[in-house]
Amino acid sequence: MLKLEGGQNAGPLTVNRSLLQSLIDSAQDIADLAPGAAPITQGQLMAWQGVMVPSDTLLDDITQATLRLFDEGLERLIESRAAEGKRLHQILLGNLDAIGQQLSTLEPIANSLPQLQQQRLQERVAALETKIDDERMAQEVALLAQKADVREELDRLSIHIDQARSLIHSSGPHGRRLDFLTQELNREANTLGAKAICSEISNASIELKVIVEQIREQVQNIQ
Repeated sequence: MLKLEGGQNAGPLTVNRSLLQSLIDSAQDIADLAPGAAPITQGQLMAWQGVMVPSDTLLDDITQATLRLFDEGLERLIESRAAEGKRLHQILLGNLDAIGQQLSTLEPIANSLPQLQQQRLQERVAALETKIDDERMAQEVALLAQKADVREELDRLSIHIDQARSLIHSSGPHGRRLDFLTQELNREANTLGAKAICSEISNASIELKVIVEQIREQVQNIQ
């Protein structure tokens, strides 16, 4: 907030007539109630704060220069914030694209998890030299595949990315919404890592959490 007060060279003084009239009326009320009280003098009225005020029609050179500098500073601040907003815009979109690339890599891996589970189970059974009928094998494979299925996490990550992109491209303050989406992205990345049964998914989970942390740091600068 910029506050200016006129000095000795701020211009001619004017009378605050409404305040002066209020003082005179009050002085008359006091005189009626207390006839022996000393009357208020003209000097006292003029000295009363707010009665004599500098004229707003003329500002001194320093005041005018201050206002010009204030306008220039405000304009530069707005330009700086706009430039910073554009940089954050590009950084966040780049981070979201990086998450999208990770999801594209994980999609085929997620689809192949049932076959991977079946192969691993068959190898364990063979190592134990134990024979299991095909129906029991199919049941075990289905159970393991269900526990390791990460397609739901991938779908939610994709939805959160689309929501974040929509917010970034729209106008208005979205800092809190983006912060919430960042928390959701991190939660899905953690769940993805907990379900990982192969190094590709485990590594992708770590990479996702790194990217999400980068997003979180940038979101703190957004209103």
